Amino acid sequence: MPMIFAWLGFIGAASAQECATIDLDAEVEYAVTNVTDLALDDARRVAEAAILNLSCLQRVADPQDLATLWQVLGASDVYDGKTAEAAPDFVQAAVMAPGFFNDRLGPEPRAAWEAAAQTVSGEVFIEVWPISGNAVLYVDGVIREEQPVTLAPGTHLIQVAVGADVVFGRALILEAGQSARVETGLPEPEREKAPVPLILGVASALGAAGAYTGAVLIDRRLEGHSSSGDAEALAQDRARSAMLGYGVTPALMVGAAAGITLHIRAR
Repeated sequence: MPMIFAWLGFIGAASAQECATIDLDAEVEYAVTNVTDLALDDARRVAEAAILNLSCLQRVADPQDLATLWQVLGASDVYDGKTAEAAPDFVQAAVMAPGFFNDRLGPEPRAAWEAAAQTVSGEVFIEVWPISGNAVLYVDGVIREEQPVTLAPGTHLIQVAVGADVVFGRALILEAGQSARVETGLPEPEREKAPVPLILGVASALGAAGAYTGAVLIDRRLEGHSSSGDAEALAQDRARSAMLGYGVTPALMVGAAAGITLHIRAR
């Protein structure tokens, strides 16, 4: 399975200076209206321009809006009597938002879309790194919590967002069986540090266990001192056992309970 880093060169803006900020909802509405008015060249122009600038979106895309862009292209071909030529666009629409069709485009395009959607097959795999802080990964407008993301072959829009605001966007094409690792250039997430109260609580619990074990071992040793008649050693071990069993162990147990309680309350 080849690993690639595939930029969507023919529709992706090459730099921030070339990006055109668009309102995707508005562009989709305009494109669909042009189809229903049979202004097919205008519909194609609007949809193609929006696709060209997908990498530049500043807000998280709606999967249905993405699918509709390609459905507009397919529907325009259907109404021009080029149903066979519409198939690739309808396939791409089914890849973007499986099961969704914009019914405003009409029954004939829907029938062609249904037939094309049946031909979607194969898998591609995408990994995106790093995703920093409270940022979230979206692929084709859907949150993706697990990586690698497994998708159908075709065009895919990768967005990393904080809230609804996109901090990284890229569109790419993958063919069946291909994988891509996308480097975002964002800061790597910081490793989460264990809270101080929890650390102290766990350390105190371990210390209490050790102190109690020590007291038990000393108690066993007392039997030997009793049989040998060594009064001084017997007195010393009794003092140590009492200190560990009745002093150190309870104190550490209180510390453990306090630390863990503080951690739970702080969450």
